[in-house]
Amino acid sequence: MVKIYIFELTSAICDKDKSFFLSELYSSERKALPKQRGKGFELSLIGKILAKRIVSNATLTPAKKVLIGKTKLGKPIIKKPCNMNLDISISHSGSYLAVGICDSGKIGVDIEFLKDIDFRIFGNCLSVSEERYINSGKEITQRLEKFYEIWTRKEACLKALGMGLQKPLPITQFYPGLIKPRAEVVHNSQQYYLSTLKEDKFVLSVCTTKSITEEPIYTKLSLDKLCPIVVDVK
Repeated sequence: MVKIYIFELTSAICDKDKSFFLSELYSSERKALPKQRGKGFELSLIGKILAKRIVSNATLTPAKKVLIGKTKLGKPIIKKPCNMNLDISISHSGSYLAVGICDSGKIGVDIEFLKDIDFRIFGNCLSVSEERYINSGKEITQRLEKFYEIWTRKEACLKALGMGLQKPLPITQFYPGLIKPRAEVVHNSQQYYLSTLKEDKFVLSVCTTKSITEEPIYTKLSLDKLCPIVVDVK
């Protein structure tokens, strides 16, 4: 099972919902939230709530008893319930949030809002073939999309490896070329599978050790659909 939940924050969370979401967190989870209130805070808050609900549904554990922590390198981990064969990953950019879950394997997800940047400054993180692939786009929008495709694959892979961004981004085996959408990467004799979803406003990549032949299951959520999801298991 590889499931990806995509949430778009189209308006600010009202104080009532924000208070409810905060009450669902352990004190350690609240302390890990950004100190500055704003969109980043709200997406981080929703990310934790959604991750707890996903784990709750998968384990039939009340959401309030699910504790999401982090490794020293920043990878989200399930601290409670213990010894669960589940892995999660959380990413947000712009107004978008992605939460991924995988059973019996590792997962990393990275979502990037499509915004104008000078991707040439990331040249030291790109291989020659990757640069050629990006520059094959005829329009700047196509080149940006290709850059984000490469970039999200790199970050998703590092998140699946549990390395965060404290290691140099890999520059090999990420060139999509003209082959099937699911690419394979081998690290320390472990096979990783990459998949990328492209939308009008974002690019999302998933990296997982779960050997599946089909694309991950994507579920899109909005704020009005979120509250019923986080109602606790009886």
